[in-house]
Amino acid sequence: MGWRLLEIDDADMVRSQIMDLCLSRSWQIHAEAPPDVPEEFRYFLRRLNELETKINRLAKKQETGSSTPLRVRAITLSPETGGIPLFPTEPRPAVDDFVEIRLTLPAEEEILILGQVTSVVSGEETSFQVRFVTVAQDQADHIVRYLLNRQRLEQTQKKFY
Repeated sequence: MGWRLLEIDDADMVRSQIMDLCLSRSWQIHAEAPPDVPEEFRYFLRRLNELETKINRLAKKQETGSSTPLRVRAITLSPETGGIPLFPTEPRPAVDDFVEIRLTLPAEEEILILGQVTSVVSGEETSFQVRFVTVAQDQADHIVRYLLNRQRLEQTQKKFY
């Protein structure tokens, strides 16, 4: 997970980028062809999917190569966590500041989130908490599914240990 502090204009740009990504994912060709598609066209659909995947990887490489790299850290997603920890050299966000968050879940692509800082916790380790302002619905579903599966796994482990 990485984050960066945003100006208002940058927050609008990130919001627009999230919408563009959401729209581009909705245009993807799906591997499962409808049953009425003849077998000889299924091959072309598979090839189009492969090409689309390659183009998306190249575009992602180009996009990440041209942007400022974010410092990466591992965090535990849950309501009980203290928030997103700050490295000593990072700027300290204020309440109501906008932040860009790039989150990577296991077996998922990077999730782009526009967040707004709700609180800053100082202490032994400075951290901040955010409210997700803009995130694509399918990616929000991935986050929720991930959290539910983790919670289920933790409950299962408590039963047996």
